[in-house]
Amino acid sequence: MDWTITVDPDERPWNHDDPAQIQVNNGGQIQEPRTSPLVITGNSDGSGAFNEYSNNTPIVAGQVALVEVCGYNNEIPEPQPDNGEWYAWSLSPITLNDAGDAGCSTLTVQGLVDEAEDPFYYGWGIEIDVQPMIDAFQATGATFNYVSSDPSPSSGYEFTFTQLDPPDGTVFNVASGTAMALQGDDVQTLEVCVHGVAP
Repeated sequence: MDWTITVDPDERPWNHDDPAQIQVNNGGQIQEPRTSPLVITGNSDGSGAFNEYSNNTPIVAGQVALVEVCGYNNEIPEPQPDNGEWYAWSLSPITLNDAGDAGCSTLTVQGLVDEAEDPFYYGWGIEIDVQPMIDAFQATGATFNYVSSDPSPSSGYEFTFTQLDPPDGTVFNVASGTAMALQGDDVQTLEVCVHGVAP
């Protein structure tokens, strides 16, 4: 029998890619017009000899057709819900530097996905309240001034670090960018730091 498959550009791993930017490199043809979802049909070269890429339709039981679908303008993987199914996270106790004018905690994000079942990259996003860090910093007699991350967010390519209630709020949203998206049970870490004047 002949076969068709559909590809939704809004879903992972294409992440809202423009349908025009999705290509089939091997194993099939995208049907025009390119509407979402895309419809892909198999290849038939008229030779009569089944080939998993070049002559893969019609297909019968026991035969396997292979199709390579690629996106060339994929957006950043969207953060998945912080519900304990996609990832877990923790923030370590604050560690003060020798000068006493800064202290940092390590934010660790641990992927919880079985890569064998879901091989695609996925984003994460969490909210952290740095007030306990500020309290611990000020308990040393230091004066608190501001919060930062290490490394820097790199304009969002690695992650975003957003104060939710500026200029005086203590809750920050931290979300992955392209470079810090997770795959399977990957682990990503960064430092959250408070700065000020030493006692």
